[in-house]
Amino acid sequence: MSTEPASGVAAATKVGRILADAQVGALLWGALPISLIADKYESDFPEISFVVLNHQIKVAETVLKACGYHLCRNPQCTMLEERAPGPVPTAHFHEQSFWISLLSKSDTLWWLPDWHHGPPAAQDPHLILTNDPRLPPAYNNGNVVGPTGPWLGFPGCLTLNPSAFTESILYLRVRDMLPPNRGSHPLEKVWRAMQYAMSDYGTPGQRPNTGPYRRTLRPEFQLAWDYLNGRRPDGHNISHGLCRLRGHLIDTGGLPSDSPNWNPRRYTKWEDIEVDYRRRGITDSPSVCIGPLR
Repeated sequence: MSTEPASGVAAATKVGRILADAQVGALLWGALPISLIADKYESDFPEISFVVLNHQIKVAETVLKACGYHLCRNPQCTMLEERAPGPVPTAHFHEQSFWISLLSKSDTLWWLPDWHHGPPAAQDPHLILTNDPRLPPAYNNGNVVGPTGPWLGFPGCLTLNPSAFTESILYLRVRDMLPPNRGSHPLEKVWRAMQYAMSDYGTPGQRPNTGPYRRTLRPEFQLAWDYLNGRRPDGHNISHGLCRLRGHLIDTGGLPSDSPNWNPRRYTKWEDIEVDYRRRGITDSPSVCIGPLR
């Protein structure tokens, strides 16, 4: 019987330690560390993802190859076809029952300042180790399982703290979101699934939205997060906060200045969207293109 707090923890922390010992700046990211923050997230595809500083990708490849990990260079690799749509890794390795992927910082965490390979400072606003006791304590009431609690007994692996991890998903959601009449970008669907797994709770029988389980986001991100978690005025569209965040990031350099921007005021209320659709002769249901009110 496995003593891992979540499937893949032993393999992930081993790789993290190897890269750290080689002075490679690598962050554990993706599905697995969600288990540290919110729901115990068991992905259908056994992938362990690390975000690596761009200039160290080749070094990371060399180090892992030297440690016996099989670097796959097959562009027709069946695992690339079997995995759910997601960011294409710069490199990937096959390791027994897991698939280890290396993602470039510029593709995934472009907004984050470059980091070092060692333990972060105690007051680092973004980074934490996977065995840090400040992480949310384990929670399991039979209905909601997760977070797992710090991964004690395993090597500490660099990752984003709960608030920064949540903001990282919002960055990706607004980067890859399409206008309300264009459906969903394939990657945006991946980010949405991760966002759902990290949703706030607080109703009876669910993980409390208090104390160590609560995340504190920057105000512009908090508004988007509140809208996504049901804390919005009656009748307001769930995507309004994301539209506002996207515009803010374009204005302040968090996204490229030439990124398409759409006026969030147009999509504040559900009835505003219906009127806009009729005006432009769009027959697709807004509930399909934007998502239903919750």
